[in-house]
Formats: sequence, C-alpha cells, structure tokens
Amino acid sequence: MDSIFAHLSNPLPLLIAGVVGTVILYIFMEVMAPKMLGAPMRPGDMICDILGCSGTVGHALHYLLGLVLFPLGYVIVAGILGLTPSLGLGVAWGVVLFLGAVMVVAPLSGRSMFFGAMKPTVAALMAHLFYGGALGVLI
Repeated sequence: MDSIFAHLSNPLPLLIAGVVGTVILYIFMEVMAPKMLGAPMRPGDMICDILGCSGTVGHALHYLLGLVLFPLGYVIVAGILGLTPSLGLGVAWGVVLFLGAVMVVAPLSGRSMFFGAMKPTVAALMAHLFYGGALGVLI
C-alpha cells in the first residue's frame, strides 16, 4: 500500500506514463490499424454509442481514461496486490483493459463481443498491450 501513496504523492510519473501510453495507442490506432483493418480504430465512437454523445466527447473521454484513470487504476491495483510496476505487469494490465473493451464496452455499444471478427480483436489487443507496456516501463 505504501507504493500507492508514493505514486499518488508524486503523480508526475503517472501523467507522463499516461501521455506516452496514450500517444503510442493512438499512433497504433491511426497508423498501424488501418493497414490491418482498412480503417483507423475509433474507441470514442463506442463510448458515444453507449452514452449517446458526440464523437468528440467520446474521444475526449477515451483520452481521459488513458491519460489519468487507467494509470491511476494500474498503480492502485498493483499496490493492493503488493506488486511492483514492471513491463510484465503493465502488459498484464493491457490485457485487462483489452478484455474490458471487448467483453464489456463493445457489447454495450451494440457490437459483438470481441467485435465478432479476428482482425479487429487482434488490433485492439495489440493496442492495449502497447499501452500497458508503456505504463509498466514508465511507472
């Protein structure tokens, strides 16, 4: 639990990790995903399909999750479990976020669980692994 308080008392590394991870995630979604899927990934659209908001609001919420809430969740969960942040733990956190996206968010937004197809599922997994790995290395 002490490591949680250490991270919360100096949130700058959390913010830096969130920024870097989110930038990596969005580069993947905008550059690599179109090569895999034929179009960029749009997680903000899924959020809007759930909340009934505009695409801009959905993307802003997705940025908020990536920049602040998921890094915070990462250190809180690691601290509760007594684990030290690391690349492996960050990648595991990326898997947790991916599973939440494909098993909860996708169905709530009217899409099939795991998007109903292999390519978008693999693209989403890769994006979340890169994001989680960045958190693990930088926190």
